[in-house]
Amino acid sequence: MFMVVLDSTALNVALPSMERELHASVSGMQWAVASYSVVVASLLTLAGSTADRIGRRCVFRAGLAVFTAGSLVSGLAPALGALVGGRMIQGVGGAMLVPVSLSIIVNTFSDGRERARAIGVWTSVTGIGAACPGGRRRE
Repeated sequence: MFMVVLDSTALNVALPSMERELHASVSGMQWAVASYSVVVASLLTLAGSTADRIGRRCVFRAGLAVFTAGSLVSGLAPALGALVGGRMIQGVGGAMLVPVSLSIIVNTFSDGRERARAIGVWTSVTGIGAACPGGRRRE
């Protein structure tokens, strides 16, 4: 969850240098930022129902693999199109991880007190990911 949420904000830190390196327009960089969030939001429900049908573990592992592949594509992107494509691949993986991670917690902890604590940790990690935009740029 930490990485899924962190990736929604981390790119903002590097936008000025990426814009120069990739010779991208402002609207192109907006696509690089928004493509991830749009794909995650669009596929959350589908990923959750798919996990119900074929298994949480299978979808979680696949989500990790897809997210990692998207991160690799994004990190090595030589041009804006590759960056946007990599971010979209990351979004597919992120959408698979979010509902499944919470579902795994709910099904792993049967005791109400332990479950509440585990969900609290999951929520805290999510909040920390949102608060840490990959380092702050200082000018």
